[in-house]
Amino acid sequence: MNARRISVLAATAAAVALPVLAAPAASAAPTSAPTAMKASRACDRVGPWEIHTNAVNLRSKATTNSKAVGVLYKGHRFKVHSTSGSWVNVTDLTTGVRGWASQSYVYRDVYMCLD
Repeated sequence: MNARRISVLAATAAAVALPVLAAPAASAAPTSAPTAMKASRACDRVGPWEIHTNAVNLRSKATTNSKAVGVLYKGHRFKVHSTSGSWVNVTDLTTGVRGWASQSYVYRDVYMCLD
């Protein structure tokens, strides 16, 4: 059994090393300069903050152990004040409640260019 493990390991190592050894050498300088692209296109921008669930708890501190001070519902307008780690500090403009929401549920949409 031990000899079989050694042969399997040797075959795996050879399979991994073969593409590396057979790859052509990389050159330090590109053959042609890349064409300049616009610094920002409409599809490259960061989107607005949105709620990506039906409702999310607003907490007094940026931790799940803190007291829930309100609920931010999908469809409510809100203002983002700051972020801290995976938390975002918001004010629910519908109810006036300010608190921390997890960025697992409240985050910016991302636009994607398809060209």
